[in-house]
Amino acid sequence: MLSSYTSSKTKRELKAITSQFRNAYTTACESSRREKVLALKPGETIPKDGVIYGSAEIDAFRSLCMGYQEKIRKTLDDAIDGLKGEMTAAPEEEAVRTITLLQTRDKVGEDEISALLEKYGDNVQAHRAIADIAARQEPKVYVADSPVESQMRQMEDMRRSLLNAVNYQTAAQYGSGLPAFISFIDMRIDEVFPEG
Repeated sequence: MLSSYTSSKTKRELKAITSQFRNAYTTACESSRREKVLALKPGETIPKDGVIYGSAEIDAFRSLCMGYQEKIRKTLDDAIDGLKGEMTAAPEEEAVRTITLLQTRDKVGEDEISALLEKYGDNVQAHRAIADIAARQEPKVYVADSPVESQMRQMEDMRRSLLNAVNYQTAAQYGSGLPAFISFIDMRIDEVFPEG
């Protein structure tokens, strides 16, 4: 699992990026709308809120989005790299001895498997070996992914979601509802990177 420091740092950085994205979109919308309103001729419709007007303004916002996406990649890649080391870390000697002994047994109870996961399951390799033992039991004992594997998958999903969300098309789709959408994204960041 990520250290609480790394988790908090990653969370802060991602929320700063989503906040910058929201603020940049709002500023671009207001600025381009103001210019369009000033150029209105009598009888023309007043432009609506939550839209960036003008191709130059849209291109400038798209350029900002590419910068935000690069920051997202770097932030999440750094966090994911931190977890990759945990994915391959060898289990403690005691865990290896215990798991090796249990692999020779025909029947291992569900309570024993739960106790083993409680004691050694923070190590991904030990967790996987215990899951293999559980899968051989009749009836099979279900063992979820290790906490590290689960967090890794959540961070990879978060990276895909954020990269898809932080772009002009998403902003244009949500328009004036973008702040609510970003609040939803921020709640998802809170789920993936909980406090200490």
